[in-house]
Amino acid sequence: MKRILPLIFLFSLMTVIETSYAQCTPDPYVTKPGIYPDSASGFPPAVATYPYNLTITVVVPADTLIPPLPLLPIDSIGVTGVEGLPEGFQFLPSRPSGFWPGGTKGCALITGTPTKAQVGEYPLVFHVVGYISNLPFPYDVTFYSIKVLDSTHYGIDDSGDKFSLEVSQLSPNGQIKLFISSPTSGNFLFQLYNINGLMVYSETLNITAGESHLSIEPGKLSKGIYLISLSKAGTSQKIVRRILL
Repeated sequence: MKRILPLIFLFSLMTVIETSYAQCTPDPYVTKPGIYPDSASGFPPAVATYPYNLTITVVVPADTLIPPLPLLPIDSIGVTGVEGLPEGFQFLPSRPSGFWPGGTKGCALITGTPTKAQVGEYPLVFHVVGYISNLPFPYDVTFYSIKVLDSTHYGIDDSGDKFSLEVSQLSPNGQIKLFISSPTSGNFLFQLYNINGLMVYSETLNITAGESHLSIEPGKLSKGIYLISLSKAGTSQKIVRRILL
């Protein structure tokens, strides 16, 4: 597959030199060369005091075109350094070597738990090296960042998980599928926040004790990363999940 050289390096954000490596699974539905979330969606925000675990999927093309040269094979691509992650965060590739051969698919984790003192935005710089026909090509990728939100400010500070919540991706008809397990009946407040922490949808749900399968129709939303907050009325119990729409 023909690709211009700068694009090749953007696909390499999955790799970084680390002594440890990630236990993650690439998205099986992603087949087009690229990195997901892409630059348009960006990385989802972290919430202070909540664990942050972002799985990134990448598909690296097997070759590239550098005019006026003929089609060249990609040997491997890796990241020699990452700058800007919040203190305590790690970027972990699924391969111990930290390099991906051309024509392969993989994943990596960005993981950590930010404190309230770390609220703010953290621009990231990935120092990338690609090997094409045994020649190194260095490149910096600078368009990603991680924003740490103030959990108190956005009303999602309590992490009590006495009920459970599972969320499915947006269905073709625009619905978000929820699976809720609660030991008691009651009213629950469903809230949807965009990547900037602004609430874009809210609905009160009447949940019975046991397991419930629900569909939420938030209306037309822009593609990107969202935060889902589900809280039980009259209690401090709240669960926060992330979803890519």
